[in-house]
Amino acid sequence: MLEYNKYSDTELLALLSNDDKHSDDAFRVIYEKYSAQIYGYSIYRSNSLEEAQEINQEAWISFYNAMKNGAKTNKILPYLMKIVRNKSIDRFRNERSSKNISFEHIEPDHLERIADPFNWSSSIESKELSKLVRIAINSLSDTYKDAITLYWFGELDYKEIADICNETEQCIRTRIARAFEKLAQLIKPYFIEQDNHKETK
Repeated sequence: MLEYNKYSDTELLALLSNDDKHSDDAFRVIYEKYSAQIYGYSIYRSNSLEEAQEINQEAWISFYNAMKNGAKTNKILPYLMKIVRNKSIDRFRNERSSKNISFEHIEPDHLERIADPFNWSSSIESKELSKLVRIAINSLSDTYKDAITLYWFGELDYKEIADICNETEQCIRTRIARAFEKLAQLIKPYFIEQDNHKETK
């Protein structure tokens, strides 16, 4: 299986579509490659960790079955992200949930698990600020939260996000820019408080 780690998405999908021993190996490589990002995005599209885990599992099963049934895609991650988004929308319609995850119900170890895709450790030293950023993202409206999590978690380009959200590329560019502006406004008080604290020392 290790030899498949360097395969491109196209090569892995070709192996996955086969009905031989290489198919399972290809799926495991795909899962190991993208599972953290898909699970992280599932969390931001869910009401709870339990629901996120269900959506995450359903997404992978749907992906596997779709590929086995001849579905075509050149890029795995955007395809999976779209499945997660569609499944969360279906749940929202069926259950009329708020889709706003409550961070009070997330344990610290889960927060650390979903931090990796953002690579915050290199840019945010404070765990307190790291948690604040997560809470700030969650406080955004679904429209902005969806765009910015796809941008961060999936590392997708504007066109890929536009295709997932059924919007124009320019709309997504504007939406992500505004999301960052809103995050900056939400987090700014933290820096002011930190600066005031330093001055009083």
